[in-house]
Amino acid sequence: PRDCGSAGTANTGGGGGGAGLTPSCGHAGGSGIVIVKELDKASGVWSLNEQIDQLDAGTWPSRPDATVNYLVVAGGGGGGVGQGGGGGAGGYRASGFGPSPLQGTAATLGFGNYTITVGAGGAGAPNGCAKGTSGSNSVFGNPAAPITSAGGGGGGTANAPAGIQPGIAGGSGGGGGETTSTRAAGNTPPTDPPQGQPGGNAPGGKGAGGGGATAAGTDGPPSGNGGAGGAGA
Repeated sequence: PRDCGSAGTANTGGGGGGAGLTPSCGHAGGSGIVIVKELDKASGVWSLNEQIDQLDAGTWPSRPDATVNYLVVAGGGGGGVGQGGGGGAGGYRASGFGPSPLQGTAATLGFGNYTITVGAGGAGAPNGCAKGTSGSNSVFGNPAAPITSAGGGGGGTANAPAGIQPGIAGGSGGGGGETTSTRAAGNTPPTDPPQGQPGGNAPGGKGAGGGGATAAGTDGPPSGNGGAGGAGA
């Protein structure tokens, strides 16, 4: 098929699918998301009596500092065209959410305003042979220790005039285009725990899958559809 990929889902940071022969266009990556939640404290709308009950129970926020969990996912990369690879997933950084090996340390905040940036998904490559665009970063702007997740890398392509092009490094790396033998790195720039995995190779002729939060993208096969994207968190 000329075009059998799909766009990344909004607010998940999923990478966009690559496209095969022209005329086709790569698919856009999904936007990211940022969630911040205070630990074990009251939330929602409370009556005065309920507030007093929570104060008596010690679960109403009353300190100058608060400990919070966060989930920061960047925008996913767009897919490439021309036996193109899939876009990489947006970088995934979290505390208190998702798989325990990927959980960082909770943040401590004082009262005040904090800037939140939600990264957009990268555009899919236009008709022709081109790479997808990388996604944008998402940021939880804690001045003491900002949490930045890097946008997913755009998917690669096979571009005859310019040679074979791999995917782009990012939070998770974009999948390689036709006959690419170099994986696009994930966890770029590096974080601990790692924010993503590399994209796949495409030694067999079809585009590879972009990397996910917990697994690398699948290598491209010799025929049929391109490789699947790596698993998320």
